[in-house]
Amino acid sequence: MKCRKALLALSVLGATSGLGLYGCGGSSNSHSTTSSGTAIDAYLSSATACYDTTGDKSCDDESSSTTTDINGDFSLVGATNAIILIESIATVTKERATPGGAVVRDAGAFTLTALNGATIVSPFTTLLQVGVEHGTYASAAIGEAAIKASLGLGAGITLGAYDFIDDGNVAVQATAEVITDIIESNIVEVEQISDDAGATYSDETIFETAILEIIDTDGVETSSDFDAVVAAVVAVVDAAGESATVATTLADTSVTAAEATASVDSTADATDVGDSLADVNEDNAEEDDSGDDSGTGGTGGTSQF
Repeated sequence: MKCRKALLALSVLGATSGLGLYGCGGSSNSHSTTSSGTAIDAYLSSATACYDTTGDKSCDDESSSTTTDINGDFSLVGATNAIILIESIATVTKERATPGGAVVRDAGAFTLTALNGATIVSPFTTLLQVGVEHGTYASAAIGEAAIKASLGLGAGITLGAYDFIDDGNVAVQATAEVITDIIESNIVEVEQISDDAGATYSDETIFETAILEIIDTDGVETSSDFDAVVAAVVAVVDAAGESATVATTLADTSVTAAEATASVDSTADATDVGDSLADVNEDNAEEDDSGDDSGTGGTGGTSQF
């Protein structure tokens, strides 16, 4: 069942220090405010950003909807208790290696999310947000610790504030690019599994299932497939030393093999993913029945590092 309506106290004011909040939904804090952030796997320009006040993982009907600038930056005005969505639009959204720099490639069609209060929205904040929302991680603190441990990031770093590109962390940036590619691929494959079964699931359910396939179900660690992607990337980066780049890392056959293994296959994984779709759909139906569309997680007070 989805966890809801807690404020989880985390360090989001800086990558190494400071204390802030990941807001976690509910209706008690519905006044409007302006907040700013950056969308990255690379810097994502011309993507759509919004607060997801309806909880449907779509910016289509959101009054806060805006577009990221050439630096991947955005400013949102709206309810302070909703999660943040980034929608990358195929052939429109661009990936840039530096803020305002040259376009590396056209981005595909995918969605990234983050708990409210984050100043960075990335593939890693997406794993955290969906994992907390669906109770895979009992709290943001537990999910954050699991993802950071796999990535080799210190306890002082907060995913919702960590610009790994600006930090020069080639391994984490390359891993982010791989995870984004897996998210994009998983969405297509999960939708195919749904279609093959003759089922009609919402885009929200398909997206969330695609993300949950990357997260370990024991709720305290990352999945073996995720860890294998990280291990492959780190091995390539370590071997290259100071000459390591994101592009050469992503092109290495060991990395592409790990990505393929970690991705959903609509034929081989049809049964397991079909079960996951049904579970996520049930969670979402319970959310709709309760009238809570905040899309964020946690129950009971605050959780602080």
